[in-house]
Amino acid sequence: YPISWRFPVSDKLEQMLEANLKILDKLSQAPAPARHSDQSESTAQLAAALAEAQGKFTNPDRTKTATVRGKTEDGRPYEYEYKYADLADILNVIRLPLSQAGVAIFQDCRFDQADSGGQAVVATTLRHSSGEWVRSVLRYPAPVTRRGVQDLGSVFTYLRRYSLSGLVGIAPE
Repeated sequence: YPISWRFPVSDKLEQMLEANLKILDKLSQAPAPARHSDQSESTAQLAAALAEAQGKFTNPDRTKTATVRGKTEDGRPYEYEYKYADLADILNVIRLPLSQAGVAIFQDCRFDQADSGGQAVVATTLRHSSGEWVRSVLRYPAPVTRRGVQDLGSVFTYLRRYSLSGLVGIAPE
């Protein structure tokens, strides 16, 4: 991507922006993750319970730090850090209010073999004590790397974190 700036930019910021553009370019070439949602015939009681619980949620703090290192196409090294809320941080914020409202969380993780090499699949279900439910299913191509299971575990955790956050309506600070 040709980059044209209208304001002065430090070398480090330019490297970060170039790295992000490369990531976006790779993502645009990757197959889109499949996603669909479904629900029980009625969700009125679940919606009321979720609204009650959401009134008690606070957005989780970003308590973890990740460091990204790499090299630009011309070989210049770059490094940057970002903070994020992990799955435990999210569960700590939502578990008690959901429970008090009669809503349980179920997350099913599985690996589906596919012609494309396999997919990590996470089905997140919110089920109300009335029997009503809503479910979100996220799929993502599973990585085939030297780290194997560790990388697959990372994909599952990422999918669990994002599907759960989306279903209950929270975002990290």
